[in-house]
Amino acid sequence: MAYVCQYGVNSFPSEPMMKNLVSARRSLGLYQHHNGITGTAKDFVVVDCGKKLLKAIMDLKRMIVECAYLLMVSDRKSYFYQELTSVFNIDEYRMSHDSMPEKTVLRLSNQPQCLS
Repeated sequence: MAYVCQYGVNSFPSEPMMKNLVSARRSLGLYQHHNGITGTAKDFVVVDCGKKLLKAIMDLKRMIVECAYLLMVSDRKSYFYQELTSVFNIDEYRMSHDSMPEKTVLRLSNQPQCLS
């Protein structure tokens, strides 16, 4: 889905990103509940909190990528948000909330790569 501002210039998807930010803050607040901190929560609650935190982390990483991409393009009018694809990945990847993270391998070359 493309987000276009009233001037016809492709723009940053601030509304969906803000929703992700609010959701992440709520997930963190839920995790910081006294049962989560002390370890006295029931197993299904721990699993639910883990899933919500993982989703929050992944959403916030996507926000960081989109912000960095917007700042790196040479012409802001050429910025285009694609909901299902990402320009690059950062940090590590997790398959589920209870899996070990997998590091991302960056492949470097002598060839310059432009984002736009």
